[in-house]
Amino acid sequence: MLKDGVAEVIIDGANIGHLMKQGCFCFDFVDNVASYYAENGKKVRIIMAIYRIYNAQNCGNERINFVIDKWQKNKWLITVPNMFYDDVLWSIYALHSCLMYDQNVIILSNDQMRDHSMALNYKRRFCEFLETKLCRIE
Repeated sequence: MLKDGVAEVIIDGANIGHLMKQGCFCFDFVDNVASYYAENGKKVRIIMAIYRIYNAQNCGNERINFVIDKWQKNKWLITVPNMFYDDVLWSIYALHSCLMYDQNVIILSNDQMRDHSMALNYKRRFCEFLETKLCRIE
């Protein structure tokens, strides 16, 4: 994942995709968000579990396949193996990106990562990082 480089906008694909309607996933909404930032000159990455991409590619919906193909062509999509938490990987990717973009990184997610905080034993500095980089969408 880090070989891929860095990004200025990191999108928690699973979280943003569920924003429109609980229980439903909207690839178009994630695509609209990513496209907006890319059209404004930002380097974008969408972090998403591989099972979600695999299931979408095999559902027979041409629109979804078009969106995924677009993400892959633009090198926006980073798939997360099923054994890992996508939240942990987008946070690592964001930290790495901050080194390259001098802190000018945005993480798009409504996830506050509370469910990981006990397991990861967050340090104050990492919490401050999240407070300054995490952008919630309403």
